Amino acid sequence: MIKNIGNKKMKGFFKYSLAFALVSFAYTGHAEQTLQHVGENAQLFKHWYKVNGNYTLITSAPIFQEQDTDTFTKGYRVPTSTQVSGALSREIYDYGKKQSSNNVFEQVRESLKNNGYEELFVCEHDNCGDVGAWQLMLSEMIGGKESSQYYLSAKKHLSEDDTTEYFSCYVNEIDGQTRMLVDMVAPPQQQRFDVVVKTTDLTRTIEKDGRVVLDGVFFDTGSAILKPESSNALQAMSKLLNENSNTRFAIVGHTDNVGSLQFNLKLSSDRANAVKQALLDQYHVSAHQISSGGVGPYAPMTSNANDQGRSYNRRVELVKL
Repeated sequence: MIKNIGNKKMKGFFKYSLAFALVSFAYTGHAEQTLQHVGENAQLFKHWYKVNGNYTLITSAPIFQEQDTDTFTKGYRVPTSTQVSGALSREIYDYGKKQSSNNVFEQVRESLKNNGYEELFVCEHDNCGDVGAWQLMLSEMIGGKESSQYYLSAKKHLSEDDTTEYFSCYVNEIDGQTRMLVDMVAPPQQQRFDVVVKTTDLTRTIEKDGRVVLDGVFFDTGSAILKPESSNALQAMSKLLNENSNTRFAIVGHTDNVGSLQFNLKLSSDRANAVKQALLDQYHVSAHQISSGGVGPYAPMTSNANDQGRSYNRRVELVKL
C-alpha cells in the first residue's frame, strides 16, 4: 500500500498516525453515497470527518502567481472556487496495480452522472496544473505525475429538503498504484442527523491506531467549555475506559496555526483538561487512568494552508498509553 508522501519543500505534517473519524449516523445515506462513487476494489486508506465546517470547492486548475499584486500574493492559487459549508467528509482510497487512474476516474465520473450530479469542473493530465499545487491545496498524501492526474468537482440538488451536496475528487498514480482523494460536503448535520458516538467504534479505532479523534466533543470558537451535545461522546469514552480499567489513556488537545502559539497551547491544554474533568466529575472515571495535555498546532493532521485543513486540525484525541 502507498505510504504517506509529500513535497520535499513542505514540512512533515504526518509524523503522527491519523485516526479514523468516529461519528456514525441515525441517517446513513451520506456514507453509503460516498462509497458508491469510488469505483471497484477501492481500499479505504484514511478518513476524516467534521460535523460542520467551511470548505473551498475548487472549480479551476491551480496556477502559479509569479509575483505579488494588489489582489494576490506570490504562489499557487485557483482562479475560481466556491465557498460551501456543511458536514465535511474526506476519504483517501488506494487501488490495485491493474487499475489505472484513468480507469478509476471514469468509473467515478459515470457513477456521479448516473446519480444526478452536475459537473462543475473537470481536468486531466497537464490541464490540471502542477501536482505540487494540489498537494498544497488538498493534502500531502497525494502525488504522482501531471500525465496521470485527474480532478473533478460536482454538485447535486437534494429535492427532499431543497439543499445541495458537493463532491470533488483528485486521482493520480503513485509508483504505479492509483490513489484517490474524495471530499464530500453534505447539508449541515444539525438539519439532518443525530450524532451517535459508539463505544465499539472507539474501541476498534484505538486498537488499530492507538489513538482516536473525538468528533463528538464540541466547544465554541476560542472556548474550553464543553457544550451539552458532547454528552454522547463522553458517555462512550467513559464506557471504554471502564471496560479497560487497567489501561492508561491521555486526552490530547490540538489546534490550527491561527493565533499566537501561547494562546493555542493554552487552549488545546484547557480543552483536553475539560474533557478529562467531565469524565472524572460526571462519569466517575478513575483519575489514575487518564491524563491530559495540549500540543497546540505542533501535530497537525493535514496542512493549515486552507479552511478545511485547519478545521481537521482543531480536534481532541484519546490516546492509548
